[in-house]
Amino acid sequence: MKNNDKEQTIEFGQRVKAIRKTLGLSQKDFAGPLGNSGTFISEVENGKYKPCYDFFNNIMEHFNVNLHYLLTGQGEMFIRDIKQPGEFEIEEPFTSIQKTEDILWYIKRSPLFMHGLFVLATKYLYENKTNIEKEIAVYNAKKAGK
Repeated sequence: MKNNDKEQTIEFGQRVKAIRKTLGLSQKDFAGPLGNSGTFISEVENGKYKPCYDFFNNIMEHFNVNLHYLLTGQGEMFIRDIKQPGEFEIEEPFTSIQKTEDILWYIKRSPLFMHGLFVLATKYLYENKTNIEKEIAVYNAKKAGK
């Protein structure tokens, strides 16, 4: 893992730990609804393991976590008030896709859509990596200046 990747994995782990602590759960109790072990959660929190899509989706679904916060540390930790596991349900989009939750509705129900979305996102990232990294550098500089 590159140094920057390692730092991002550690920061992600710290956010997972903050979420777990806010919910007042042990690693084992947090891991249960996600289908993981307490050891796995420890490895994620300590930056030793970089989780996959299913992990993100399960945290969002079971603990009502804001995906933007989970991935970037920005915004509110939870989408709404903290709910009990399983209470949060993404509503079906009525018209066109206008917000993240609209896309998540399809991702949750269609593995084909989810896979296609990640293929497109990976391709886009690969083709635009230099510009995206510049944009991130500008964002980080602005953030550091505040």
